[in-house]
Amino acid sequence: MPDVRRELIDQIIPVIVDNPRHTFMFLTKRIHRAEKYLNSIIKTIPIIPLPNLWIGVSVCVKAELPKIDVLKKINLPVRFVSFEPLLEDMGPDLDLTGIQWVIVGGETGQHARPMHPDWVQNIWGTCKTYKPNIPFFFKSWGNWSPDGWEWSKSKDRYINPPIFNKKEHWFPHGQLMVNVGKKKSGREFLGREWDQMPE
Repeated sequence: MPDVRRELIDQIIPVIVDNPRHTFMFLTKRIHRAEKYLNSIIKTIPIIPLPNLWIGVSVCVKAELPKIDVLKKINLPVRFVSFEPLLEDMGPDLDLTGIQWVIVGGETGQHARPMHPDWVQNIWGTCKTYKPNIPFFFKSWGNWSPDGWEWSKSKDRYINPPIFNKKEHWFPHGQLMVNVGKKKSGREFLGREWDQMPE
């Protein structure tokens, strides 16, 4: 938030230093501010870099991809990208060099927009091209489910109910997404849940 004072953030850093058994994650949309701040304080802290502080940036659309290059400049051991909500395809040339974790998720809320499965697949595929693979965490489909599938807790599987009074969205080439709500859309992608984390 732009109104968060540096003095307030300064109070958090000693807590991180004094609690090395805990992992702290900073996720920001304002990565330029984070890069300037973190790289300046890292120079003054005896533990360099802070091993228990992870820094991430939110990237929702392709125009925000340059934020990842700024993230890579931060001297911390775990840098991650949260493609959430993922609102468009990030393209075939996604460069995740120097990134240690990727999170993907769909949009929730009253005016949530659908996330195409191919967009998720493209990011997942990019993560798998690196050696070692970049850990991939799929948070959820958001409000929209591919082809109207809903997660049934009682049956512990996806079910495909009749689509009545459901909001539908057709992507080009026939991909149907159905607004079933975030509780019913589930977290399964490519037949499983993805909960990978950096080691």
